[in-house]
Amino acid sequence: MHRDVTTTVRVKLHSLTERKARLIEREYGAFQDAVHGDDKANLYSATKQQAGKVRSNQNPREDTEQPVVLRNDCITIEHDEDTVLSSWWFKLPVYNPETERGDSIWVPVRVPEKDTHLLEDEDESIRDSELVHRDGEWYVHLVCKRSVAVADEYDDVLAVDMGAKWIAVSTFISDRNTQFHGAEVRRVREHYKQLRKSIGKAKVRSGAQVIERLGDKESRTVEHELHQVANELVARARERNAVIVFGEMTGLRFDNDKGRYVNDKTHKMPYAKMANI
Repeated sequence: MHRDVTTTVRVKLHSLTERKARLIEREYGAFQDAVHGDDKANLYSATKQQAGKVRSNQNPREDTEQPVVLRNDCITIEHDEDTVLSSWWFKLPVYNPETERGDSIWVPVRVPEKDTHLLEDEDESIRDSELVHRDGEWYVHLVCKRSVAVADEYDDVLAVDMGAKWIAVSTFISDRNTQFHGAEVRRVREHYKQLRKSIGKAKVRSGAQVIERLGDKESRTVEHELHQVANELVARARERNAVIVFGEMTGLRFDNDKGRYVNDKTHKMPYAKMANI
């Protein structure tokens, strides 16, 4: 039996020229204005339509930033090993204030090695795409649909819950056999948090650049550890021919009454990334 599933591929923009960086920043800012009620914001026409949908369907709070929702017929991602700067390129629709009309720019992107097959396979399809700004970096999130083979029947259920202390806690429903996963993710997060604090207090020369490089290294390390956790969960489920079920994650990002320390931990744990690996 086959089932359609979706996977979010996160590609990172890099080596942007000043002009392209300005156009992207302008488009992102105009999208924020549009979703918060500015009907005169200058955007790529299709993106402006998407902003209207976000505003009417989600009614986002004024103090929030929304990812720029891109229409799929306006984007393209291509692979070319012959280019020096990057082997992957993404066509991003933007409004060009110089010509006062919509335009498109090709930007170099990094695609995670584990996800390249999703973008190279003609049988895969991109369902949703959005431009995201996080920690000073630009990303495009591509939701890819694919068909996978699944068992007709399962012998057990492996329930997976997520929290601030452990990235995942897995329990077999049949006998409540439980394992805790992700201690290394927590350790890595805390290690780099303390490094950033130390650099900030010491007022290190070029501290901002050092912290930015640390962030990149932290992200790569966490990504690796998340794959380790995902492999552990899959191996565990296979032992008993079990289906993996993730707990409800809605609301995990909202502040609670547990205090600033717990809120800080909760907000920085990569729940969605873990669920999509």
